[in-house]
Amino acid sequence: MSNKNINELWVNWEELIRLASGKRIIFFGRGEWLEKSLPYLGRKADYVVDNNEYEQGQIEHELNIKNPNVLKDETFDDILVIITTTGFLEVTAQLVEFGLLPGRNFIISPSLKNFHSIQRINQQNCTLLFTCADRPQNDPLKGGGFYSYELQRRQLKKIFSGVCHGFISGNDLIYLVDDLIGVRVLNKDLTEITNFDLPAKSRPHGIAFSKEHKKIFINFAGRDSIGVYDANTYEKTNEVFISNKWEATSIPQHHLNDLYAHGDSLYVSMFSLSGNWKRGVYDGGILEVDIGTLEIKEPVVTNLWMPHSPVMLNGNLCYCDSMRGRVHNTTWKPITQFSGFVRGIAHDGEFYYVGQSMHRYVDRLEHATNNISLDTGIYIVDEHNKTTKFFSIHQLTDIKAIGLMSAS
Repeated sequence: MSNKNINELWVNWEELIRLASGKRIIFFGRGEWLEKSLPYLGRKADYVVDNNEYEQGQIEHELNIKNPNVLKDETFDDILVIITTTGFLEVTAQLVEFGLLPGRNFIISPSLKNFHSIQRINQQNCTLLFTCADRPQNDPLKGGGFYSYELQRRQLKKIFSGVCHGFISGNDLIYLVDDLIGVRVLNKDLTEITNFDLPAKSRPHGIAFSKEHKKIFINFAGRDSIGVYDANTYEKTNEVFISNKWEATSIPQHHLNDLYAHGDSLYVSMFSLSGNWKRGVYDGGILEVDIGTLEIKEPVVTNLWMPHSPVMLNGNLCYCDSMRGRVHNTTWKPITQFSGFVRGIAHDGEFYYVGQSMHRYVDRLEHATNNISLDTGIYIVDEHNKTTKFFSIHQLTDIKAIGLMSAS
């Protein structure tokens, strides 16, 4: 049964009363959740069914407990079966096999609403793409590279080995930053069709694509600059320096990492807006750059500690306040907060996906928190229910960027 059909079974009490109007009520499952559901009905149910043969023939709350097979003799449109067991997935399959229609002939008791959020996140499946900048290895499941990860099977696959940072979709292609190659250009099948070089010792990190301006932008952490490339020819057309500090010292001072293009704006995250992070000043933030003029505007987010992963989702600028473990989709409150170093955000319209890398800055947090996670992996985040689920990828130490694999 699909997740869509399962979701049809979750109703509130007002919807349940409406569905039950003119019908006889039958409960599926005795015990705690039956007892919690009875007060909301306002009228007596007919009976209870339960798969446990030791319960069959008993009476609970003046209701006879019967074998579920009795439902086969009912006229389905005359009854509403209310599931009152935590085994609702198995019971749902059983009722569908009997011929009952989900959302019409049976629903799940709203008393089990906490299990709704658990079921939703546990049943979620998709394939994620992510990058890792660990040292490259020949091992197919270890080392830096470009990976896919299927959630339900917890299946990890290395697509390319390399020192990989950002990636972005555009022109029906994927542009992948690999410090050993430059930029790999992949087709929808994740096959490399070409690549192009980047300046030596530029330490490329994030990459952004502007469909409107037909440009590719790449953060050069080693030069405190943004490289501007033609999206059709892959020729470098410009370079925007955040300040004159690199020109004066040949040493990067801002640590640019990720960036994202949206409309006429480019959003660029960095460890230090002032260029003083090597002096212990972590005044991190996100700058806005005008794509048309390449003018550097004012910071749009400040007071961040090693920020990463700016991305526009549902009209809001999302980002990671990485050292604090926070993931924001507005400036005034985080979606959630973790105990690890978070970096990489994706969203499928229902859930957020957030990467976590092994923490390398324990000494900087030991007096600021009671829990510092050393785990590497990916979180699913249900923003509305504040639930998360973690998928450990223990053989890696680093996750840079995350995206969803498009359905073929």
